[in-house]
Amino acid sequence: QQQQQQQQQQEEEREEENKRKNKKKKNVDDHAADDNAADDNTAAAAANATAAALTLPYTPLDLEEQYDRDVDTLISMANDIRQEGNKEFKSRSYKSAMKLYRKALRYLAFDFMAPDTDTERQKLIHARVTPLMNIAACCLQLKQYKDVVLVCNEVLEHHPHNPKGLYRKAVALFNLGELGQAVSTLHFASTQHPNNREIKTRLKAYRAKLTKSEKPLAEAMARAFS
Repeated sequence: QQQQQQQQQQEEEREEENKRKNKKKKNVDDHAADDNAADDNTAAAAANATAAALTLPYTPLDLEEQYDRDVDTLISMANDIRQEGNKEFKSRSYKSAMKLYRKALRYLAFDFMAPDTDTERQKLIHARVTPLMNIAACCLQLKQYKDVVLVCNEVLEHHPHNPKGLYRKAVALFNLGELGQAVSTLHFASTQHPNNREIKTRLKAYRAKLTKSEKPLAEAMARAFS
């Protein structure tokens, strides 16, 4: 009888243990389901944003509803388009990325909508900075250095201290053979952003090249007047 009681007790303990295991497994499965649902929602949101960005018309002039042309909505649309450009840039499809960045700029243009207030105009000017700098980055990769200078100048016209604008312009000038202007641009950038390591490193390298290139000329001048 005692042996039967022990067996019964063991069976009850095993049953209780199995219940705990099943409950624990269910909790794990529930958490996994929640995580998967969250991932699915995130993926769906990203897919929807991609679809929306890629299906937007070539220019906001082609938007069906006039209310879609308010400044904040256009900035949001332009940002969605730009994010798709970033994906192309990361995959090194620089020409495809640049097309998307230029499309984003068309949604931030002034010529079709004359902003009602100076605040709205400033919003558009500020929003144009990032896609313009994205275009400059593409042009650098494609070795279109004159275009880099033009794009950076557009940014620097309104934001003369922009570090990326100054840096990328200097790199383009260097590759165009304008070493002195490149050094001058980086020197100004370093005075505005003294803690920017990238600017400091590039300035040091360009100054060394400038000194080396000027040495033969200085020696020739010295011989000529000796």
